[in-house]
Amino acid sequence: MSCQPLPRTPGTLPHRRGLLLLALLVVSLPGMAGEVYQWKDANGVTHYSDSPPAGDNYKNRNIHTPDPEVENQASAAAPAVNAQCAAARSNLDQLDSGTPVGIDKDGDGKADGTLSDEERAAQKQLAEAAIQVHCQAS
Repeated sequence: MSCQPLPRTPGTLPHRRGLLLLALLVVSLPGMAGEVYQWKDANGVTHYSDSPPAGDNYKNRNIHTPDPEVENQASAAAPAVNAQCAAARSNLDQLDSGTPVGIDKDGDGKADGTLSDEERAAQKQLAEAAIQVHCQAS
């Protein structure tokens, strides 16, 4: 029988991955800070530089720049979540369409029958739960 996987509950692997990514981001923030110096010249023009000017008439500005590696990890995780969200929404659309939905009970890749009303209702609940899990930010 080929069906959608059960929705994951809080505390399972995807949530742990998110917590791990958040922890890595927090730990890496101090290393991403850069120093910028601000000062005004004799003409009143404000300048910014990564090295201090001659003399001591300047302000030190701390600039936080994002780490490209952390951004790449976050953007790589997004497509997987979006794909699961899209699949869940597609499944719900199919179940709501009213057309017969084939079911593969022996795993040979061919439909052996169609979902009964009870099976359709159960699959619809699973699809709605998957949407709640995977489409939170969408």
